[in-house]
Amino acid sequence: MKTKNTQTKKHTGRNLILLNSNLKRERFFKATHNASIRMAHYNDYALHPENFDKAFSTGDGIYFEMLNVAVINFNREDEIDFVNRELAGKGVLSVEPERYVYKIGTRKVKAPADNAEFSWGIKATGVFETPFTGKGVNIAILDTGVFKQHEDLKGRNIKTKKFVSTGKAGDVDGHGSHCTGIACGYKDADGFRYGVACESNIFVGKVLDDQGEGTDGGILAGIEWAMTNKCRVISMSLGAASQPGEPYSETYESVAKRAVKNGALIVAAAGNESNRPSFVAPVGHPANCPSIMAVGAVDSSMKIAPFSCGGTKAKGGQVDIAAPGVSVYSMINEQGKHEKWDGTSMATPFVAGIAGLFFEQNKKAGPLGVWALITQHAKRLKLSSVDAGSGLVQAP
Repeated sequence: MKTKNTQTKKHTGRNLILLNSNLKRERFFKATHNASIRMAHYNDYALHPENFDKAFSTGDGIYFEMLNVAVINFNREDEIDFVNRELAGKGVLSVEPERYVYKIGTRKVKAPADNAEFSWGIKATGVFETPFTGKGVNIAILDTGVFKQHEDLKGRNIKTKKFVSTGKAGDVDGHGSHCTGIACGYKDADGFRYGVACESNIFVGKVLDDQGEGTDGGILAGIEWAMTNKCRVISMSLGAASQPGEPYSETYESVAKRAVKNGALIVAAAGNESNRPSFVAPVGHPANCPSIMAVGAVDSSMKIAPFSCGGTKAKGGQVDIAAPGVSVYSMINEQGKHEKWDGTSMATPFVAGIAGLFFEQNKKAGPLGVWALITQHAKRLKLSSVDAGSGLVQAP
């Protein structure tokens, strides 16, 4: 991982507008036109989504039709009220500030926990003995991109798309490559197994820039792209820290429900802001949404990782499942190179890959059915459910 970031910026100065699912595009655009709001449709940027930020400089915002969400410049609140009146008070369901989002910070470690054949996480989750490989299942990784030329991915079906306006199309940071390797990779050149869904179809959306920073708008663009490509699993090792008692995003909760209806399960990192045992931070955004599967991290001794965020008593904000997140081996963004990293970022792609295995095993199952299978098959741990959810994720 070549870059570091700190979550110093919270809001972008724009608003997320959650729209009624029954609202038609034509009616919304007519109302915004009457309110003198210049809206772009996301399809206008479908070929070059890295340019979608221009919608905020040449106009007032952008509309994601599949998600029924708009992102509009901050100084248009009166016009948004006018739009809602035009729509008889039933068009705009909520307005919330757009956040900056970041890769969930990781650290490089040198803890020997693996055997000669496979990583400790592959063994602990039962992946080493499952007959399923994720064959034919589309899995999306929304992150800092991927080094798709890595020899470990040779011969794989990989599609990439860039959703940030700056930086290179590949993965300068390494975070996205590491997560992709865990979820969808297989073995290194020496035959050492570390990846889960080794025959899945890989979709990597670069929604974070070369410094590991992005915005809600970019994440939503990546989710819509993944849904358009019929991805069954959307893995997000990213987010923003939450404060105790802070509510979850109604926009992301609605998006997650719409993803489920579209056949996709969203899995996200709980966050690394804790400093156990003295401080347990709440699950971060957007993993704290009830309809997004939040992943906590454990070590090879099945202890909760000291950095892993925990559940709260507030509505939403719970950890749903745990996965290996300490001393996790995977590929990085250099040819033939691999490293061991810590983080709920590493735990999340374990769950995403295993979700792909369950989709392969149960071809008629929907996202909620796979969610239920994941929690039902989890290995119970001697940990509180607020820290580890249903337990350690297990392959079918």
